[in-house]
Amino acid sequence: MPIGTAKLSLSPNNGYPGFCVDDKYFPPSYFEEGNRKIVFEYDYGKDIIFKLKNKQQEDTSIDDNGEIIKDKYIVLEHMLLEYVELRQTHFHQFFFDPFFGINEEEKILHIPNLDEFPKWALKLQVT
Repeated sequence: MPIGTAKLSLSPNNGYPGFCVDDKYFPPSYFEEGNRKIVFEYDYGKDIIFKLKNKQQEDTSIDDNGEIIKDKYIVLEHMLLEYVELRQTHFHQFFFDPFFGINEEEKILHIPNLDEFPKWALKLQVT
């Protein structure tokens, strides 16, 4: 199976969040150690499911006006799948908002089959 990597930015509030890529779990302790890069396997013609974990209601701090002043979240900043580089603009334009702020929030990235992968990659790189 091919290997993907992703660079994350995150904000701890009452501790760090956890994150899942399919069945691979990155616990809060992984991020507490300063890690911001995750490595995972994926397969052609399948979905990659990303999920925020370990966020509770008290992990969002709100001021007297109801504005969020501190929050626990993760943002997918950058991803590399084979030779395809995905940035935040790609996520926003083609897939989903790369911000994860709700516990158990899932976002899905469909990976085309091996025959369609080069066309998919080219479309992303020229737009």
